[in-house]
Amino acid sequence: MNNNLFEIVRNIGICETGKRYLDKEKKDIDFLIKVWKRWPEYLIEHSTQVVDIFREYLSENDKSILEESNIYFDSIANNIIDSDTVFVSGTSKIDLEIKDWAVVKIYLFDDSNLNLRCGQNSIVNVECYNDAHIEIESKENSRILVFQNDQSTVVSDKAKIVKKTYKRGEVFNGSETVK
Repeated sequence: MNNNLFEIVRNIGICETGKRYLDKEKKDIDFLIKVWKRWPEYLIEHSTQVVDIFREYLSENDKSILEESNIYFDSIANNIIDSDTVFVSGTSKIDLEIKDWAVVKIYLFDDSNLNLRCGQNSIVNVECYNDAHIEIESKENSRILVFQNDQSTVVSDKAKIVKKTYKRGEVFNGSETVK
Protein backbone atom coordinates (compact mmCIF):
# COMPACT_ATOMS: atom_id res chain seq x y z
CA MET A 1 0.00 0.00 0.00
CA ASN A 2 1.42 3.32 -1.10
CA ASN A 3 1.40 6.14 1.51
CA ASN A 4 0.81 8.64 -1.30
CA LEU A 5 -2.77 7.36 -1.46
CA PHE A 6 -3.46 8.71 2.02
CA GLU A 7 -1.88 12.09 1.32
CA ILE A 8 -3.86 12.52 -1.89
CA VAL A 9 -7.20 11.70 -0.27
CA ARG A 10 -6.27 13.97 2.64
CA ASN A 11 -5.65 16.86 0.26
CA ILE A 12 -9.04 16.41 -1.39
CA GLY A 13 -10.58 17.39 1.92
CA ILE A 14 -11.07 15.83 5.33
CA CYS A 15 -12.37 17.10 8.63
CA GLU A 16 -10.12 17.89 11.61
CA THR A 17 -10.92 14.54 13.27
CA GLY A 18 -9.82 12.74 10.11
CA LYS A 19 -6.58 14.73 10.00
CA ARG A 20 -5.74 13.80 13.59
CA TYR A 21 -6.51 10.17 12.86
CA LEU A 22 -4.33 10.18 9.74
CA ASP A 23 -1.43 11.74 11.65
CA LYS A 24 -1.26 9.04 14.33
CA GLU A 25 -2.06 5.75 12.59
CA LYS A 26 0.12 3.40 10.55
CA LYS A 27 -0.99 3.79 6.95
CA ASP A 28 -1.58 0.34 5.52
CA ILE A 29 -4.48 -1.71 4.13
CA ASP A 30 -5.86 -2.35 7.65
CA PHE A 31 -5.95 1.38 8.27
CA LEU A 32 -7.75 1.95 4.95
CA ILE A 33 -10.39 -0.61 5.98
CA LYS A 34 -10.88 1.15 9.34
CA VAL A 35 -11.26 4.53 7.66
CA TRP A 36 -13.58 3.18 4.96
CA LYS A 37 -15.86 1.53 7.52
CA ARG A 38 -15.83 4.35 10.10
CA TRP A 39 -16.21 7.37 7.79
CA PRO A 40 -18.60 6.66 4.94
CA GLU A 41 -19.12 10.44 4.81
CA TYR A 42 -15.81 10.77 2.99
CA LEU A 43 -17.00 8.64 0.08
CA ILE A 44 -20.41 10.27 0.16
CA GLU A 45 -18.67 13.61 -0.30
CA HIS A 46 -15.82 12.59 -2.61
CA SER A 47 -16.53 9.27 -4.33
CA THR A 48 -16.35 10.72 -7.85
CA GLN A 49 -13.02 12.37 -7.03
CA VAL A 50 -11.32 9.39 -5.41
CA VAL A 51 -12.45 6.59 -7.73
CA ASP A 52 -9.57 7.20 -10.17
CA ILE A 53 -7.12 7.60 -7.28
CA PHE A 54 -8.16 4.22 -5.86
CA ARG A 55 -7.79 2.66 -9.31
CA GLU A 56 -4.24 4.00 -9.51
CA TYR A 57 -3.09 3.05 -6.02
CA LEU A 58 -4.98 -0.12 -5.04
CA SER A 59 -3.39 -3.34 -6.19
CA GLU A 60 -5.37 -6.49 -6.96
CA ASN A 61 -4.10 -7.88 -3.66
CA ASP A 62 -5.37 -4.76 -1.83
CA LYS A 63 -8.78 -5.20 -3.47
CA SER A 64 -8.89 -8.85 -2.38
CA ILE A 65 -8.17 -7.84 1.20
CA LEU A 66 -10.86 -5.17 1.02
CA GLU A 67 -13.35 -7.76 -0.25
CA GLU A 68 -12.66 -9.93 2.81
CA SER A 69 -14.01 -6.97 4.83
CA ASN A 70 -17.04 -6.58 2.52
CA ILE A 71 -15.60 -3.55 0.75
CA TYR A 72 -15.97 -4.02 -3.00
CA PHE A 73 -14.14 -1.68 -5.38
CA ASP A 74 -14.22 -2.43 -9.12
CA SER A 75 -15.08 -6.00 -8.10
CA ILE A 76 -17.15 -8.85 -9.46
CA ALA A 77 -18.27 -11.03 -6.58
CA ASN A 78 -20.93 -13.25 -5.03
CA ASN A 79 -21.13 -13.39 -1.27
CA ILE A 80 -23.32 -14.32 1.68
CA ILE A 81 -23.39 -11.65 4.38
CA ASP A 82 -24.18 -11.91 8.05
CA SER A 83 -24.50 -8.70 10.08
CA ASP A 84 -21.97 -6.17 8.76
CA THR A 85 -21.45 -2.88 6.93
CA VAL A 86 -20.90 -3.33 3.19
CA PHE A 87 -19.46 -0.89 0.64
CA VAL A 88 -19.89 -1.31 -3.12
CA SER A 89 -18.15 1.24 -5.35
CA GLY A 90 -16.39 1.87 -8.61
CA THR A 91 -17.76 -0.37 -11.36
CA SER A 92 -18.47 -3.31 -9.07
CA LYS A 93 -21.03 -5.94 -10.05
CA ILE A 94 -21.99 -7.74 -6.86
CA ASP A 95 -24.53 -10.42 -5.90
CA LEU A 96 -25.18 -10.51 -2.16
CA GLU A 97 -27.36 -12.77 -0.12
CA ILE A 98 -28.21 -11.50 3.35
CA LYS A 99 -28.63 -14.28 5.92
CA ASP A 100 -31.86 -14.76 7.82
CA TRP A 101 -32.03 -12.52 10.91
CA ALA A 102 -28.99 -10.45 9.83
CA VAL A 103 -28.73 -6.68 10.26
CA VAL A 104 -26.81 -5.04 7.40
CA LYS A 105 -25.92 -1.50 6.32
CA ILE A 106 -24.96 -1.09 2.65
CA TYR A 107 -23.44 1.90 0.84
CA LEU A 108 -23.43 1.98 -2.99
CA PHE A 109 -21.41 4.49 -4.99
CA ASP A 110 -20.30 5.40 -8.49
CA ASP A 111 -21.43 3.05 -11.30
CA SER A 112 -21.75 -0.01 -9.10
CA ASN A 113 -24.47 -2.60 -9.55
CA LEU A 114 -25.84 -4.72 -6.69
CA ASN A 115 -28.26 -7.64 -6.80
CA LEU A 116 -29.46 -8.14 -3.24
CA ARG A 117 -31.42 -11.04 -1.77
CA CYS A 118 -32.57 -10.35 1.79
CA GLY A 119 -33.10 -13.27 4.14
CA GLN A 120 -36.10 -13.91 6.32
CA ASN A 121 -36.47 -11.40 9.18
CA SER A 122 -33.38 -9.52 8.04
CA ILE A 123 -33.06 -5.76 8.52
CA VAL A 124 -31.25 -3.96 5.70
CA ASN A 125 -30.51 -0.26 5.35
CA VAL A 126 -29.10 0.92 2.01
CA GLU A 127 -27.76 4.28 0.86
CA CYS A 128 -27.31 4.72 -2.91
CA TYR A 129 -25.28 7.53 -4.47
CA ASN A 130 -24.05 8.67 -7.88
CA ASP A 131 -25.23 6.32 -10.66
CA ALA A 132 -25.36 3.16 -8.55
CA HIS A 133 -28.05 0.57 -9.27
CA ILE A 134 -29.62 -1.95 -6.89
CA GLU A 135 -32.19 -4.69 -7.40
CA ILE A 136 -33.70 -6.16 -4.25
CA GLU A 137 -35.53 -9.43 -3.56
CA SER A 138 -36.78 -10.12 -0.08
CA LYS A 139 -38.09 -13.03 1.94
CA GLU A 140 -40.81 -13.06 4.53
CA ASN A 141 -40.69 -10.36 7.20
CA SER A 142 -37.49 -8.73 5.95
CA ARG A 143 -37.35 -4.97 6.46
CA ILE A 144 -35.51 -2.92 3.86
CA LEU A 145 -35.05 0.84 3.83
CA VAL A 146 -33.29 2.47 0.87
CA PHE A 147 -32.15 6.10 0.70
CA GLN A 148 -31.91 6.93 -3.00
CA ASN A 149 -29.60 9.88 -3.81
CA ASP A 150 -28.29 11.49 -6.99
CA GLN A 151 -29.11 9.50 -10.15
CA SER A 152 -29.06 6.11 -8.44
CA THR A 153 -31.75 3.59 -9.32
CA VAL A 154 -33.62 1.15 -7.09
CA VAL A 155 -35.73 -1.81 -8.21
CA SER A 156 -37.79 -3.42 -5.45
CA ASP A 157 -41.40 -4.26 -4.77
CA LYS A 158 -41.03 -4.48 -0.98
CA ALA A 159 -38.36 -1.98 0.11
CA LYS A 160 -39.32 1.38 1.51
CA ILE A 161 -37.57 3.88 -0.75
CA VAL A 162 -36.81 7.42 0.40
CA LYS A 163 -35.62 9.75 -2.35
CA LYS A 164 -33.20 12.35 -1.04
CA THR A 165 -31.24 15.25 -2.39
CA TYR A 166 -27.78 15.14 -0.90
CA LYS A 167 -25.86 18.41 -0.88
CA ARG A 168 -22.15 17.75 -0.96
CA GLY A 169 -19.95 20.02 1.12
CA GLU A 170 -22.07 19.51 4.24
CA VAL A 171 -20.08 16.84 6.06
CA PHE A 172 -21.96 15.30 8.98
CA ASN A 173 -19.20 15.55 11.58
CA GLY A 174 -17.97 19.09 11.12
CA SER A 175 -16.92 21.56 8.57
CA GLU A 176 -14.78 20.29 5.79
CA THR A 177 -11.45 21.88 5.05
CA VAL A 178 -8.95 21.50 2.28
CA LYS A 179 -5.27 21.49 3.25
